[in-house]
Amino acid sequence: MKNLFITAIVAISINSLAQEIPSGEKIDQANKPDHVINDQTLRKRQHILQFDYSQSSSQLITSSTTNSTSFNLQGTYGYNIGHLEPFVGFSSSSEENMSNGDKTNVSTSVFGIRYNFIENRPGNDLIPFASFGLLSSTVDSVDSGSSTSVSGNGTALAAGISWYPFSEIFAVNFGVVSSHLSVSGATFSGDSRSTSVLVGYMISF
Repeated sequence: MKNLFITAIVAISINSLAQEIPSGEKIDQANKPDHVINDQTLRKRQHILQFDYSQSSSQLITSSTTNSTSFNLQGTYGYNIGHLEPFVGFSSSSEENMSNGDKTNVSTSVFGIRYNFIENRPGNDLIPFASFGLLSSTVDSVDSGSSTSVSGNGTALAAGISWYPFSEIFAVNFGVVSSHLSVSGATFSGDSRSTSVLVGYMISF
């Protein structure tokens, strides 16, 4: 949360930079596009760096069913082409059972595509979206002193909104994610289903 506030302050201070005309560009006053504001060309939102924090409620189904809650950090890079944004990313989550000390760490790589219901370009401040991702995860757990590592693949569906409150390059994200992961290892196999609520920020340039 501290990092989110620091980024917001930085974003406000560079708001004027986001409105500058990129070097070498000229404005055609006779044929100005709709997104030209105050006779200036806003910087494009072509490259997207996104950082999210989420809390997940998970259910692991093997020979029995286990419910748990975990906290996740995720970073992604996306390439904006208007309504579509293909992206790649990595997330890490960790949980600890306070009663017996068991720990579980999950590392996940994701490749997916995001659809913006409103084109993500300068001048549009509220961008509702939906996304689909392919997941590849490794789960490392320590149970009663012994460690177990399993891997799996799955999918994730997300929906939310990105809001540009300060400038054309900084946005706040809110969303909900539902994921399904099939895991297998030497000792067990099963399905993991989770629902996450996320909040984060992204920088566009």
